[in-house]
Amino acid sequence: MERDEKLDALIDKYLSGRATPSERALLERAYDQAVRHSSMDEHHASDIDRIGWESWVALADKIVPSPAVHVMSWKKWLGIAAALIALVTGGILYQYTTDKAKPLASGQSVFVNDVNPGGHGATLTLDNGQRINLTEVAQGELVREDGVVIRKTEEGLITYETMKSTVENGWNILTTDSGQTFRVKLSDGSVVILNAASSLKYSADLGRGENRSVYLTGEGYFEITADSYRPFLVNVRNQQIKVWGTRFNVNSYTGEPDIRTVLLEGSVEVTAGGHSRLLEPGQQAINDGTSIRVNQADTEQALDWINGEFALNGLDFRTAMRKIARWYQVDVVFDPSLPDDLQTGGWISRDTKLSEVLALIEKTGQVYFRVENRKVYVLKK
Repeated sequence: MERDEKLDALIDKYLSGRATPSERALLERAYDQAVRHSSMDEHHASDIDRIGWESWVALADKIVPSPAVHVMSWKKWLGIAAALIALVTGGILYQYTTDKAKPLASGQSVFVNDVNPGGHGATLTLDNGQRINLTEVAQGELVREDGVVIRKTEEGLITYETMKSTVENGWNILTTDSGQTFRVKLSDGSVVILNAASSLKYSADLGRGENRSVYLTGEGYFEITADSYRPFLVNVRNQQIKVWGTRFNVNSYTGEPDIRTVLLEGSVEVTAGGHSRLLEPGQQAINDGTSIRVNQADTEQALDWINGEFALNGLDFRTAMRKIARWYQVDVVFDPSLPDDLQTGGWISRDTKLSEVLALIEKTGQVYFRVENRKVYVLKK
């Protein structure tokens, strides 16, 4: 199937409602990029005609349902459609929609074995020290003690429900290993998703008391229930985030050079080392241990793991490899001769095998890989 045919099929799936969540996100992202880079001339008109003008209009009407869609000029439409086709022929969408990664070039990458992706799982440690493997337990009631009921839902989420007015304020710890993610709905209604190799410490009865305070290591995505009287406090190493009701992501892995807090909705106050900064949606706070910088965030890249993807465009190479290592439970060994300023590129699903992710990175022409057991050797090309 040619690349324009792949795009045609993807648009058909989107319009008919048969597209998967990742396919929908992919096409919406590519369309958004095309709108921003639509200054193309009309020589692509024949390509657009092959897919069908009505499909383009219907696609835009679904992605951006607005009267402005229908009054847009022919040239603007042509530019957007041509830009989207250019993304496909340039390989961005193709890397997502291809069924299999191309075979690695002979004499370059060597895979003694392949590695499967991570999945859904975690361990819950109760205040009394009891540990529950949430990957293995069935759905239903897990624990009922001290006035709190903990359940595992059909969707794999664990929930907390307070059953009486006075509850002992015991601490629970939710922990993911490398290669695991998990969601928890706290007793105040807030939802937290943990990325791989992370943990969240919280009160079983977070819905009561003077404040709502949790402790995070690693990376977590938060959707906080609004409460104008009691802020929600996220404690991360030497940093505290004060929240009233909002959506944000915190990356605080100890192996990373800084703590990054990316705000999607609402407002948060980030405090560290006597400094405080207030974020607006679309901004990120970067805490390097000595100061807090605020700038515009690449929210797509920050939340790629929530969407089940690796968004690697323009990402520092070693940062990308650390993300990959945490998800595939591998150790990465770098050739000492590799330059420090390498960057990666492309998008790919986190549901693919390790070889396919590494094959995508190898397309940059800068490195190749050798995988043996749980070790990934990165070699200069």
